[in-house]
Amino acid sequence: MEVDILKNIINISTDKKSTLLYFLKKNVRDKVQDYNLLKKDEFYLRDTILCIRKDTLELEYTRRISYIGDDNIGIQINNKFTIYINPDEYYIFLKPSNRKNNRKFFEALLKKL
Repeated sequence: MEVDILKNIINISTDKKSTLLYFLKKNVRDKVQDYNLLKKDEFYLRDTILCIRKDTLELEYTRRISYIGDDNIGIQINNKFTIYINPDEYYIFLKPSNRKNNRKFFEALLKKL
């Protein structure tokens, strides 16, 4: 059973990202500083994300989403391998993108369905 060590603090916080950044190690904090903290249902295919485990606050993955299921998401490791993780076990940060990507397309498509 995984334990979210900051669950109570994050739940009462008004600025969840700043609160979480305060408790991260400096090397992890520097990597996620410019990323956006996401909720469970806010990610789309081909988003580049950072995954920080809720029980250890360690950065585990910095990859692109290749699959979204009901209880898990697939993170593409390379052309042949995909790792499936439970998003409830991670704080997930989205990499901001200046170039045009499919995120807006998937958001619009989801609203139409």
